[in-house]
Amino acid sequence: MVQINIRVDDALDAIITFLAEERKVSKSIIARDLLDAGKNQLLLPMLAQMYKDGKISLKKIVALTGLHHVTVIEQVSKLLQDAPLTLANDAYTGKVTERILKSLRSSDSN
Repeated sequence: MVQINIRVDDALDAIITFLAEERKVSKSIIARDLLDAGKNQLLLPMLAQMYKDGKISLKKIVALTGLHHVTVIEQVSKLLQDAPLTLANDAYTGKVTERILKSLRSSDSN
């Protein structure tokens, strides 16, 4: 783990302080949790475009975001109107998509 120093405005410091006091943890833990929670909001649009351009695989997006592969597929399809989520994208995407489709078909028949 590495350490970074950041400056925040008074309003954000008040929120971090409040959360730290309520949870009885350090402000750095709260700041880390906030950064972690917000990282995918910043990352996903960029990664979705890279996926569309064929520059990154679904497997790599899953690894970078820490999200479940089904969540990644849902998010990418929301971000891209013409999301290229087909069996032919890459081996990992094909396998995941195939499993999801089988699951959906079996739940539809029940």
